[in-house]
Amino acid sequence: MPQSTTPETVLDVRDLRIGFADADVVSGVSFTLQRGQCLALVGESGSGKSVTARALLGLAGPRSRVRAQRLHVLGQDVLRLSGRALRAMRGRDVGLVLQDALVALDPLRPVGREIAAALRGIPARRRRQRVWELLAAAGVPQPQRRAAQRADELSGGLRQRALIASAIALNPPVLIADEPTTALDTTVQDQILQLLLGLKQAGTGLLLISHDLAVIGRVADTVAVMRDGAIVEHGPARDVLATPTHPYTRQLLAAVPADRPRGTRLSDRPGPPADAVPRPLNDVALLSAAALTKRYALPDGSHHLAVDDVSFTLHRGRTLGLVGESGSGKTTTARIVLGLTRPDTGEVRLDGQPWSTLPESRRRPIRPRIGAIYQDPLGSFDPRMTVEEILADAASLGHSTRPAGYRKEIMGLLDAVGLPAATAGRRPARLSGGQRQRVAIARALAPRPDVLICDEPVSALDVLVQAQILDLLDDLQREFGLGYLFISHDLGVVRHVSDDVAVMTNGRIVEAGPTEQVLTAPSHPYTRRLLAAAPRLAGASARKELLP
Repeated sequence: MPQSTTPETVLDVRDLRIGFADADVVSGVSFTLQRGQCLALVGESGSGKSVTARALLGLAGPRSRVRAQRLHVLGQDVLRLSGRALRAMRGRDVGLVLQDALVALDPLRPVGREIAAALRGIPARRRRQRVWELLAAAGVPQPQRRAAQRADELSGGLRQRALIASAIALNPPVLIADEPTTALDTTVQDQILQLLLGLKQAGTGLLLISHDLAVIGRVADTVAVMRDGAIVEHGPARDVLATPTHPYTRQLLAAVPADRPRGTRLSDRPGPPADAVPRPLNDVALLSAAALTKRYALPDGSHHLAVDDVSFTLHRGRTLGLVGESGSGKTTTARIVLGLTRPDTGEVRLDGQPWSTLPESRRRPIRPRIGAIYQDPLGSFDPRMTVEEILADAASLGHSTRPAGYRKEIMGLLDAVGLPAATAGRRPARLSGGQRQRVAIARALAPRPDVLICDEPVSALDVLVQAQILDLLDDLQREFGLGYLFISHDLGVVRHVSDDVAVMTNGRIVEAGPTEQVLTAPSHPYTRRLLAAAPRLAGASARKELLP
């Protein structure tokens, strides 16, 4: 590791230690970053990546203890800067891109006005033009229109790009990007990566935090692997990702689902042998959609065709992957399948019987047969309820009276998703991301469904937790014969979990078939474009020796 700074060094960190209360969460971290280079911090949730990055901006937290032999940004000693000097440094010297753009952006003003706030000092007309240029540089289509919209009026991908435009408004020499592509679809992710690569080539020093090892392999020059607040491996990206030396790094790489056949295990979570509990496959159409169409009226009187003649079939014990860009119609299709949105034409049938055409009064008694797992479980939980209350509510379908023996059933649900019984008394905010997603799966299982709609269930999870959740879903499918409609932007995940795949764009399914056929020999240009945009982890053949 470099021990001396050069005129090109923009970050110099030596023996950084960060503590809260009586415990250190970061211990002895050291690294440097040069102009035009990218250093990636890798590790699971809680490893200390984000708090390390925030310490560079004086944002480790009000009760934190930050100590270091050296904590320099562009030669400035962060530990000696006043609050006013730190505020001046943020944005001017260091830009920050956070994962959750909806939270980071001001919900009360248009994104263009938020970007313009960083450009005070230049004439208003030139400022407006500069905002449009920044949005366009970040890959935002129709920048003049989008600049007038608030964050809640934009898709997730557009919000993330607007946040990046705000972060680079003052051309800072250093950019900290904390999970900047998490939960973005493949083509938007590619645009963001191209933007980051362009900034790096222009001389920006990039500190990238990501759990996506394929993204890191594409952008980073150097990788530092963190675990329990310490760097356990550090070196050139090509060496760390292809020939790791530390067991933890090897474990991370072995958990990546790309190029792992359907049914193979990704984690060390114990599960049934593949030949011990066969998946109950049959030709019965558990769920079928025929010629679904849905239009939405726009303020100008025109209509947006969100779903256009969509048809598919899901069989018991099988998984259908649904992929496509943001706005392609995946979520609207899922809402129609769940019976939350009524299609204009077409129908959904469950076990050959009417579903979408039923009035809600007749659908309600059979609604437990279709459940859902969402990307953000914390947002779908009542924060006042304990895990036991959440699961009891799901098991009783919202009725105030609990069935006899319900607590035994709740313990069984927790055991099924690999959570200890003590979890029942905790509230969602006190759980990790992986634990919350397990509770979400347990809640979806409580009414004993036949079909689960999995809408980006692992996109925000680090690679080790993602591996555990994917293995868990496979185990549950084998045990209960569930049919999964699996919506994801991650083609590696979709390829690993799906028996069949359907590709959507502009509301239509443009290609569908067996997963291996579609994703190895695609026939439609759009599918080929998705695959070309997806980052891949180099050295896949070398990774085989890491696999369990």
